[in-house]
Amino acid sequence: MRIIVLLILMGLAPFASAVESNDLSPIKIIHPARSLPRQQNTGSILAAALKAENTGNLITAISLLKPVYQHLPDNALVRLNYARVLIENGEANKAIAVVQPLVNKNSQDWRPWFWLGSAQLMSGDLENAAESLDAALDREGKVMAIWVQRAIVAQQRGKTKAALSLLQVAYGIEPKNADVVLNYAYTLEQAGQLKKALNAYQLFLQMTAAKPHYGTLRRQILQRLDKIAAGVTVYK
Repeated sequence: MRIIVLLILMGLAPFASAVESNDLSPIKIIHPARSLPRQQNTGSILAAALKAENTGNLITAISLLKPVYQHLPDNALVRLNYARVLIENGEANKAIAVVQPLVNKNSQDWRPWFWLGSAQLMSGDLENAAESLDAALDREGKVMAIWVQRAIVAQQRGKTKAALSLLQVAYGIEPKNADVVLNYAYTLEQAGQLKKALNAYQLFLQMTAAKPHYGTLRRQILQRLDKIAAGVTVYK
């Protein structure tokens, strides 16, 4: 799941997956498992939208989801899917408007809080993003993506110790997830722990060596490591 965020998601941030020479935005966020409604017509449209999303065709995904959302505004699953794709397309404010009606303090569903917090993070509303993601964690503590997004908020607020603690929880849930490792590397670098950061970046490169879709990001990380090795300040 990308956000881009970063995110990144991790990057998380949402979110951008690009590594800049002087700033590494949170890399990605990872999509929690998605489910589809049982209604055949709605389900087939959501499946088609998901297929388009997974192949990087966000415009097609949005064009499929928007009329369904307009026709079924009370369908929570349609709202969640539509909000997610809007976030991936960088339309944070629209996503907030779509998912906000689903937020209910009396509900134990963590998903509206997660996507609301992700959209708020993308829009730069860090205080409300923290509150929304905390609410998601209150409802579900075993979804790695929530911990990563909450860590990205902490990163953005300059709270690196908190971000590291949150990412350690995420790593404990999914230790083989490369995006968690990359966010952890970035946060270690932000905290000035360069040796540990370099080790984490190297681990990320090992984990993604056979994954072509990480090609661009891997090249950017290698350039980043060259600058760090040369004593150039990369993170500011």
